[in-house]
Amino acid sequence: MTVLSINPSQSKLTVAQAATEFLEREFSASTRKSYAADLKRFINAMGEQGVDAVESDDIKSYLANLRDRAGHRVKPSTQNRHFATLSSLFAWLRRQGEVESSPMERLERKRQPEALPR
Repeated sequence: MTVLSINPSQSKLTVAQAATEFLEREFSASTRKSYAADLKRFINAMGEQGVDAVESDDIKSYLANLRDRAGHRVKPSTQNRHFATLSSLFAWLRRQGEVESSPMERLERKRQPEALPR
């Protein structure tokens, strides 16, 4: 298990720093690739913000504003993948003592429309 070298009382850990440390953990290649892609977008949205300052409303807004390359809203399944990535990140940060509680705890995944029977 990786232990962060940055103590929150000494300096603020940014989202970008946390994501970099998180991705250094042992993951399968496909998990790492998915997490890296999702976290890149999250870093672009709030990379310099301190992880302890990220609130549920910030994440809710981030997820609601996810767009594909054509500028269309992403599907609920894509939002849920990002949700899972961020849940993993903030659960890890909580275990590391970098955040007191996860902002993900107050959020729910998007409901996906039920597929029609074939």
